[in-house]
Amino acid sequence: AGEICFPGGQADPADTDVAATALREAQEEVGLGRSEVEVLGQMSPILSRGKMAVTPVIGAVGGARDPLDPHQLKLNPSEVAAAFALPL
Repeated sequence: AGEICFPGGQADPADTDVAATALREAQEEVGLGRSEVEVLGQMSPILSRGKMAVTPVIGAVGGARDPLDPHQLKLNPSEVAAAFALPL
């Protein structure tokens, strides 16, 4: 609804930790393979507007020599309308 969001969602019983949840959600929502992400760490949990605990997981995708092309992602149309990339 006009919002910019990162992939995420609730943990499944098979998820071993919050990083596993984040990687699974990224794969389900935008088709980003788990092997394409280098997990760098996680931040402290914060409360969302809906009072849910959210733990941001930080990861790197691609790099200067191999940047992410958002047109190659496989977006889940029931969850994602569009994707874009910003190089850091």
